[in-house]
Amino acid sequence: MASHRLETTYQAGWFSLGERVVVLFPRSWLRAGAALWGKIFAWMHPQKVAVVQRNLDLLGLSKKPDPVQVYAEFGRVMVDYFYAGAQSMERAIALVDERKGFEHLHAAQVEGNGALFISPHLSFFELGGLIMKDIGVPMVALTNPEPSPE
Repeated sequence: MASHRLETTYQAGWFSLGERVVVLFPRSWLRAGAALWGKIFAWMHPQKVAVVQRNLDLLGLSKKPDPVQVYAEFGRVMVDYFYAGAQSMERAIALVDERKGFEHLHAAQVEGNGALFISPHLSFFELGGLIMKDIGVPMVALTNPEPSPE
């Protein structure tokens, strides 16, 4: 089985295109289209879906998630990623409709302590940085080097 090469899709040109597209169409249309594209991609790549299914099985959940839906959700998340980048900070932060656990960050800040906000790369983790700024908590993000200098 051939592995996916990140270098083929993680290029500045795709990011520029995403930024331009999100300002042309309603977010709801783009999310629906991206979800459909994600499903089509999954149906065309059953070997990748099998890998996602094996990874989902490792979670040991009683209700088994549909791996095709994972691809659909990824499409929606990418729309939100570009949408947030093309909006004001207030509109980008409005994408978050619930904030669970933030009282712990506030408590650490009030006590003069730092806190680790660990966010695995499962979805739109970049939004966490915007939220941290919105609630007034200074932050530093640590990542691996980007695959492209662009």
